[in-house]
Amino acid sequence: MAAFILIETESMQTRSLVIEKLADSIARIHRHHPIRVGIDGFAAAGKTTLVQELAVPLRQRCRHVICVSIDGFHNPAEIRHRQGRHCPQGYYQDSFNHQAILTHVLAPLGAKGNRHFKPACYDYSRDTTVESDWEKAPADAILLFDGIFLNRPELEDHWDFTVFVHADFSVILDRACQRDIEKFQSEERIRESFEQRFIPGSRLYLEQERPYLKADIVLNNNHLQRPTVHTDLRSIRDLESRPNRES
Repeated sequence: MAAFILIETESMQTRSLVIEKLADSIARIHRHHPIRVGIDGFAAAGKTTLVQELAVPLRQRCRHVICVSIDGFHNPAEIRHRQGRHCPQGYYQDSFNHQAILTHVLAPLGAKGNRHFKPACYDYSRDTTVESDWEKAPADAILLFDGIFLNRPELEDHWDFTVFVHADFSVILDRACQRDIEKFQSEERIRESFEQRFIPGSRLYLEQERPYLKADIVLNNNHLQRPTVHTDLRSIRDLESRPNRES
């Protein structure tokens, strides 16, 4: 875990101010290769929205921003569900192709890479591979990669900066019931998937990897318009314990 001095407050602030401060923190990082930023967090915590928000002020700072999602790196359904469709261990262990993330994105954009990357390799909605062209990133580009389980051992050493987006599991479930109704077709199916697979699988990640303590910034996203940035270990550890206190 890096120092939490980049953003100097734990108090709730307007979302726009938090986004600007976070963009400043990222823009200050200097490497001889693109900056690889992992936006980690639970399903429905607000990771993709945060990426979209961060891209705007970073581009206003004349930075080339590459937005990539872990959704383009799912494993095929036969691998994702080989332990059962509602198995939490399967969600944590089998959902994503981490080797493809390294091969197509993180390694090429790292210190020994050639900056040629692929933004996706699999379309999980159609359960088929994606034949995308290699793209070349400028040396001063910023990668904003949103996803689940980004600080697991296969990936954690390949980020230059990570943000963990927190939201209580009760909040996540309410958001998912609004966001995913078209995909799941009923609130009952959403609750079943989250309560049996996604939330227990996220608990496994918390217990095994402690991503709150690995992240450079922890963003409490329970209140969307006034998020909280946590900047000391005591408050982070308290936040870390909250999901495990929820029923």
